[in-house]
Amino acid sequence: MAVFVMIVLLASFVTSIRSHSCHHACKSSNETRMMSYQDQGDNIYSLVLEQPQGLNYANPKKFISNKTQGAPAWTIHGLWLSQNGESKNCCTTLGPLDLNNISEDVHSEMKTLWMSLTKRKDKGFWSHEWCKHGNCVANTLTSKDNPTNAYFSQTLELYHKHDVKEILDKNGITPGNPYKGTEIIDAIRDEINVTPQIFCDRSKDQGQQVLIELMLCFSGTDLTPADCPEGIGYGRNEECGDKVMYYPTKFQQD
Repeated sequence: MAVFVMIVLLASFVTSIRSHSCHHACKSSNETRMMSYQDQGDNIYSLVLEQPQGLNYANPKKFISNKTQGAPAWTIHGLWLSQNGESKNCCTTLGPLDLNNISEDVHSEMKTLWMSLTKRKDKGFWSHEWCKHGNCVANTLTSKDNPTNAYFSQTLELYHKHDVKEILDKNGITPGNPYKGTEIIDAIRDEINVTPQIFCDRSKDQGQQVLIELMLCFSGTDLTPADCPEGIGYGRNEECGDKVMYYPTKFQQD
């Protein structure tokens, strides 16, 4: 009997830890309740990319230079789910991140293309994205055999398939130069025939508006490129105006 009680208590303790881990990742979300996601309606999957040098320029205290200056031109923030124009966050069906479920090759790519640009360690960043967004995406999109690995590998595949730096380079949008926000959007639209979202911020010291993130959207389980619906992105970021710096000249790579 005592052994049975101990097993029950241990199971309860483990469940508590799993719930707390994802609760911590979601505590600042507008959707504070933890939910078990049910697939219904029109799903849009948003691949959110970060521009490391622009983030550092706009907010150097948060996005530290020893990470951003050595990063690729674009890194992954996450793959997010929205349904009928509403973001779906914090599903709990699959629990917190277990790195043991991620294959070695996927993990290796994550270290360079899905790196944390803040003081937070990579594992903490990945755990946050998995708890807040990955659980929901995996419930509707990925392999049921290993949904954790499928979520991260699918996101990396989209990153490679739609190479934003290559697309912008091809259309004359090059690092270290200012552009209209519409020119950046048009360059993406001309290549993949859908409208992305872009996000900008300003340097507190110099007031220069810089490009910090870009979102590509996809619909359906086959992840067909789609126009990004309004209202999915960050309300906190201002619209990109007529003079947007595509990462500052001082970070320009040869």
